[in-house]
Amino acid sequence: MPNTETPNPTVADLEHLYPPLDADKRAALLLVCRALGLSNAECEVIEAETRQFHYAESCSKDGIKTPSQRRKALAEVQSLAQALSTAIQGLHPFDRTKLWGWMPPEHRTAQGSDYHRVEWIGFELEMLANAAIELRRNRTDETGAKGGRMEKRIHYAEQLDGIIEIVKDKMTIGRGGPFERLCNAVFLAAGVPSNAEGTIRYLMQS
Repeated sequence: MPNTETPNPTVADLEHLYPPLDADKRAALLLVCRALGLSNAECEVIEAETRQFHYAESCSKDGIKTPSQRRKALAEVQSLAQALSTAIQGLHPFDRTKLWGWMPPEHRTAQGSDYHRVEWIGFELEMLANAAIELRRNRTDETGAKGGRMEKRIHYAEQLDGIIEIVKDKMTIGRGGPFERLCNAVFLAAGVPSNAEGTIRYLMQS
């Protein structure tokens, strides 16, 4: 059974990955979070989720990928990850060890011993390939969607998944209450040119 739970990021996790939010919009988002009684840790995770959302929104200016395009991209990840994993496993053991030694120390992780680190990377790539297979099998997109408003709804709803996971035990997920207020603040901070009303309605119907 595939693990479908995605760990929530923190601001520190994203420091080198995604640009920070606009200072005024970030302050407004955190003000709403605190007004709704969220803890500092929950506020931090919501900020991190919003940074990811902001990045995704900026990347979608040229058009949101269709479900077909996304499945094709997953298939490519599966193929390339499996090929690189196989190539790593085909290396002489001494070469795997020497590769680790040539990696910049600041980019090394603590996972695995020095001797087996590159071999572990190959194992992680194999797991990545398998995860791509499972994700393609378990996609719940509207496969007939061709673009426009509905695909934006799907895109925005996916971005709210992490927010829902954080607050689902603290507020009712639905229209016209604290959840919509929070989502509107998230949308504003992420640079979405609309409020969250339509996306929440889509979530409630799907």
